[in-house]
Amino acid sequence: MKEEKEEITITQLDEIQKEIKENKEKALIKNIDRYKLILTNILIAITSIIYLWLVVGLGNSLNTITFLSNMKTLIIIEIIAVVVMFEIANKRESKTLATITYQNFFKQYAKLSGMTGTASTEGEEFSKIYDLEVVIVPTNRKVLRVDMNDKVYYNQPTKWRFVKDYIKFYHDMGQPILIGTADIATSEYVSRILEQEAIVHYVLNAKFHEQEANIVANAGKYKSVVVATNMAGRGTDIKLED
Repeated sequence: MKEEKEEITITQLDEIQKEIKENKEKALIKNIDRYKLILTNILIAITSIIYLWLVVGLGNSLNTITFLSNMKTLIIIEIIAVVVMFEIANKRESKTLATITYQNFFKQYAKLSGMTGTASTEGEEFSKIYDLEVVIVPTNRKVLRVDMNDKVYYNQPTKWRFVKDYIKFYHDMGQPILIGTADIATSEYVSRILEQEAIVHYVLNAKFHEQEANIVANAGKYKSVVVATNMAGRGTDIKLED
């Protein structure tokens, strides 16, 4: 029964791929015809403009210098217009031919497996959607990290006062600190708290991708403070200074 199910799934996938290919070919032919029409109209317009300018220039008996100057300006303008219109004509239109969710796409495969550092927290989802078991591979070396017990506070102000005092204490000792937040808004709120305490820090919240590599590279240095969301710098090891 399992092999029959896989065969049906592969057949359905082939049909979807064939339909997408046909739709792409039809859209391509349609776009080519439209671009040809646009280019033809551009060439006709340019030819008409040049002809009219020649007629007007000769009819008004302009002197040679003035006439050539006007023609030079006209040619430059027309060249710019042609380039712009050509770029517009050749700009391919983006059109969605078909959509599929990641979950359903991955389920099209007869065999499915993978490896990630964050799979253990999503074990229930892997089991329900893909019928896959999550196995935790032990580390090569002993984990030096100490996991403390959770602390629960009565309200948010009390919680953030503790966070501020905790950060300030270990920052004064020179220990590098990584503060994890659930979303961008919270990361920016923590950043404002640190600014009030004049603590130099970096915010890693996936808003500035080009700066992330540099921030992560320096996150383990003396007195470094980094505020990060769970979507920023994923899968990146932070090397601590000796």
